[in-house]
Amino acid sequence: MDPHAENQSAEPADDILAALRRCGVSLAASLPDDWVTPLLRRLDREPGIRHVPVAREAEAVAVASGAFFTGARPLAIMGATGLFTCLGELATLNLRHQIPLLILASERGSRDDHRIYQEVQGRRLKEVLASLDFPHFRIATAADVAELPDAYTWCRIQKRPVVGFLTRKLLKGATT
Repeated sequence: MDPHAENQSAEPADDILAALRRCGVSLAASLPDDWVTPLLRRLDREPGIRHVPVAREAEAVAVASGAFFTGARPLAIMGATGLFTCLGELATLNLRHQIPLLILASERGSRDDHRIYQEVQGRRLKEVLASLDFPHFRIATAADVAELPDAYTWCRIQKRPVVGFLTRKLLKGATT
């Protein structure tokens, strides 16, 4: 049984924010994606986590990675398309210099994302992540959200980027 089950809310963004607090996250750099907008709004109001909106996903990687060296416990949040665009930064900065970074990315192009223009990300992104030896996992249920503190610790032990893909079903409910 999930020890945090009694604390789960009807809003996935609230549960994710609570899990991020349990991780000790102190800085979140993000580029908006419509799936994660409710979470970003909550981060804007969260006194314990400094939210830094950025203009490009590579900036989220740079801000969060730099914050790591100040003792912050950073996180990056972005869409799958944006994650694709900053893989070079993740490989040359984070992987080369062993900078841990947990990235929460919307799982665009997945079975429950019925936008044809997102389809390439769904078919290729995870294969590319695997080829770069970046661990990744799905966050599809409240139980998966409750595992975020373990994933955050794992990322820091691995000293590399780890990606958690947030599903549409979790964030937005059943597909239409």
